[in-house]
Amino acid sequence: MVYVLAAYSITISVLAIYGVLLQHRARTARARVAGVRGESGVRLGRGFNLGAALLAPFWAWFHGLRAVGATLLLTSVVLAFACSSGLGWPVWLLAAILAAAAVGLGVFGNRIAASQPVAADPVAFDSRELRWALAGAVLHTLVLPWACYFLIGGA
Repeated sequence: MVYVLAAYSITISVLAIYGVLLQHRARTARARVAGVRGESGVRLGRGFNLGAALLAPFWAWFHGLRAVGATLLLTSVVLAFACSSGLGWPVWLLAAILAAAAVGLGVFGNRIAASQPVAADPVAFDSRELRWALAGAVLHTLVLPWACYFLIGGA
């Protein structure tokens, strides 16, 4: 079982990180081309924010949405306890709330991040959001599968 987990988690992790880096490179290239052409600017609020979707509670907290971040983190903790106690429908309800929040932050995350005063430079904006996307990809494809494997007792 450990070999299957290693093979899939490493493969999916490399592909996810590669996809995130390709998306970042395309956005950075568009920003540079727009700057060379003398266009008014790049629309930073466009696109899906993977870091906001994968790290919703922490991303929201550090992007000025403290109440949303704290609520999502509390919901995650309650979900973990509900899963361990074997409750039925509350687990699905809490998971649906977290999934909806993650999708919502992913869709509107770039608009939220672009509205902050530190989002003046498109390249700096993209590199800052790249860190969030890479951290989320590594967490969900490498850290969490192995943590679940060792905590559930797969060893």
